[in-house]
Amino acid sequence: AAAPPAGLPADAHAEWLRVWDQMGSLHSLHGFPLWEKEVHDMLLTNYKTLTSIFSAYSASSLSGESDSMDLDELHNFVVETSIEVDGYGWLTMAAQYKEANLGSSDDVLMVHEFLAFLVRVAFFRANPRYGLIATGAARQSLSGGKRRGTI
Repeated sequence: AAAPPAGLPADAHAEWLRVWDQMGSLHSLHGFPLWEKEVHDMLLTNYKTLTSIFSAYSASSLSGESDSMDLDELHNFVVETSIEVDGYGWLTMAAQYKEANLGSSDDVLMVHEFLAFLVRVAFFRANPRYGLIATGAARQSLSGGKRRGTI
């Protein structure tokens, strides 16, 4: 494995590498290998802060468990941080919660799934039309240059 970045203890770096290795759901995002290094480095730089946020919100339930975040706790995070925007609200984010949790045998997010959720939300907020093909030139291209209505 790579040496830890300057100022990051070896044990914290090893923990980060374990978390990063568990974030497989990111591979389904369009173009992920092209921007993997940037996401890796950004999450690593902010890992301590992000895990602190995760722990604070995941411990907000009555059970007080800080190692997993349920949907209500995530909703609190979304509302209190104002990451909802027009066209990308709670219902869409709840779907990203499910995507980040795919392959898990539970209904809660662990820290690696929470980080995957954040990356997924950032991707779709930055690319709000991703997955929509029925627009202008794309529609004309798919119909062989003739406008035949909507796809």
